[in-house]
Amino acid sequence: MSEVVSVSPPGTVGDPVFGLEVINEEPVTLIRGDTNFVIAIGSAEDDFIEIDDPTAALGFELLGEVGDDTLTGALADDTLSGGIGNDLLIGEAGNDSISGGRGNDSLFGGAGDDFLAGDQGNDRLVGGAGADTLVGGAGKNILIGGAGDDVLVAGTGADTLKGGTGRDIFRFARGSTGPGKVDTIQDFQGNDTLELDRQLLPGSRLRPGSLPEFQFQVVESLDVSGEDTTAFLIYESESGILYYNPTRGQDVPLLQLPKGLNLNQISADNITIF
Repeated sequence: MSEVVSVSPPGTVGDPVFGLEVINEEPVTLIRGDTNFVIAIGSAEDDFIEIDDPTAALGFELLGEVGDDTLTGALADDTLSGGIGNDLLIGEAGNDSISGGRGNDSLFGGAGDDFLAGDQGNDRLVGGAGADTLVGGAGKNILIGGAGDDVLVAGTGADTLKGGTGRDIFRFARGSTGPGKVDTIQDFQGNDTLELDRQLLPGSRLRPGSLPEFQFQVVESLDVSGEDTTAFLIYESESGILYYNPTRGQDVPLLQLPKGLNLNQISADNITIF
């Protein structure tokens, strides 16, 4: 049987059994189920909801609703959803699931293997320590993996991605990058992987799996290379741009990578088609 408590304003503290501290000018609804799992639902104003019990073993679900909300989790595996507004969502420790919703949001996973989704708006996603998954959504987003083996999934806008330390995967689906909204990868190491949707490469007839070695080239400059650039994917080290070359001489900007990479840092072995 569920227990429902409305925390009244201003700046009051909810039932300590719930493990939540609410600093707010509007009522916040707390719902506790039979297993002591707690859901906190914010108001239509700007909410500040923080878990006060750092030893709580069960996860919390914090829902910001409308307004510019600040939601902070704790040690457990929490679920945070900002809703509508420019929200600040902090998972802290635990394997958290964080969704920004509509608005220009800032999401911080903290320690643990977290899932962060920006949804709509120009969002900033920071995974922190752990094997995190970051999904950009719509808008011009910044995705920072941090320490650990992270997966960074570009959204439909011109995104900036930084994997950090670890063996990171940068994933680009149809509509995520290309002419007019080229995404930028700020760091790329020899143990990182690019995952490219075949629909980003029309006419290539590439099959899912590892990119064939002969379909990737590194040149200093396409203007002066003098090489027969017949590969589908060409990295120009002078500019750092990865081009798609569907027909000889037709170089379509696909991604902005760091400048000056060599074959020890990026090669066909680093690229997977899906």
